[in-house]
Amino acid sequence: RVAARLLEGLPEPFASRLADVPVVLEPRPGAALVADGFDPRAFGLFEGPEDFGRRSHAVTDRPSRIVLFWANLLDAFGDETQLHAEVEVTLLHEIGHFFGLDEDGVDALGLR
Repeated sequence: RVAARLLEGLPEPFASRLADVPVVLEPRPGAALVADGFDPRAFGLFEGPEDFGRRSHAVTDRPSRIVLFWANLLDAFGDETQLHAEVEVTLLHEIGHFFGLDEDGVDALGLR
């Protein structure tokens, strides 16, 4: 609900570029991700080609998607107001990755 509201409020051209990028809810990162060094306590993940790669028709075997790890978010933020705020920050953080920002870039925007 929070994620859907945020996505609906995005201005153009951001909204149209994200229109076919699903936001998927999973409880926690999978074992394969964690085995590859991904933080099991992470709140979100962007997977797939970023916006530039998609627009340049780069060949890829997987679509872009944003994953929110709902159990990790609930574990860390019991208060509903804090939870909603963190879902927004996490989603914007992952959207930043979709648009090509690295960790330093999204952190510089205050989206840790």
